Amino acid sequence: MLQSESNFRTIFNNAAIGINVIDKSGKFLQVNHAMVDMLGYTENELLKMKIEDITFPEDIVLSINLLRALFDGKMNITDLIKDISARMALFFGLDVLVNTFF
Repeated sequence: MLQSESNFRTIFNNAAIGINVIDKSGKFLQVNHAMVDMLGYTENELLKMKIEDITFPEDIVLSINLLRALFDGKMNITDLIKDISARMALFFGLDVLVNTFF
C-alpha cells in the first residue's frame, strides 16, 4: 500500500499533463503543477473551485451527469473530449481521461 501511494504521488507530482482529484460534488481535492500551469490559477484557487467553474458552459450538464454516473458506479472509465476555459480567456480542446480510485 505504501509503495502504491508513493507511485501515485510520484506520477501525480511529476506528470507533464494536468491531473486532479475531485470529490462527488466536483470539488477539487488535489491538483498537480501541470494542471495549475495549464489553467492559470494557483493551487489554492483551484482547491476552492468545482469542475464546473473551469468547464465550458455548454459542457457543464454533460460533465455533471458523467461525474454522477462515474461515482454511482454506472461507468468505470470514460474518455471525453472537453473544452476547458483557462484564466486568460484561452480555450483548450483536451482529451480528458476520468477514472475512479477507491
